[in-house]
Amino acid sequence: MLTGYVVGPNIKDGGSGSNLLCVPARPEWQTSGGSPADDSDYERGELVGVVYGRAVRNLFSYENNGNAELWNRLATCVVCHVTRRSSVLMIPAMAQCPKDWAMEYTGFLMSSPNDARRGGIMSFNLLRRSSYECWDGAPEGIEVPGHDGTRQAPVMPVEVKCRTLPCDSYATGQDVNCVVCSK
Repeated sequence: MLTGYVVGPNIKDGGSGSNLLCVPARPEWQTSGGSPADDSDYERGELVGVVYGRAVRNLFSYENNGNAELWNRLATCVVCHVTRRSSVLMIPAMAQCPKDWAMEYTGFLMSSPNDARRGGIMSFNLLRRSSYECWDGAPEGIEVPGHDGTRQAPVMPVEVKCRTLPCDSYATGQDVNCVVCSK
């Protein structure tokens, strides 16, 4: 149905949306092209390309990406239509679908980074939220010529913190796998 790029809000700015979107590789605009920055641009939300963060190393298979590293590459996406199935369910922390459901794919739960908890380079003292997305276990990414890492929206794997979860089942540091099912 649609192939394109994953976009989201700029990690360095507040506002905008909180969820990730799949935009088409060949967009159809209803207004004329972009305009130069002016004083009102601070009021506008932003969409920027989502790039894979460092934490994806050694987590995903590189088979669909020509065996190339994913870090700092633009994430691609696809929107599919499944005939004769009207329900789609994403289940975190599961590898198989419930009985009588069809598996579409398995992968890992991803979200925007939470580097602020470590005082890292992306620590902007802002509370940010993004939706959790189940990323295919063998994703693709494209190299963007001239990309210097600025104005990006990185995605990182989600890991468990057992603080209020049963630690015997949900061990701290466990990468959260997921499965997408339809019926």
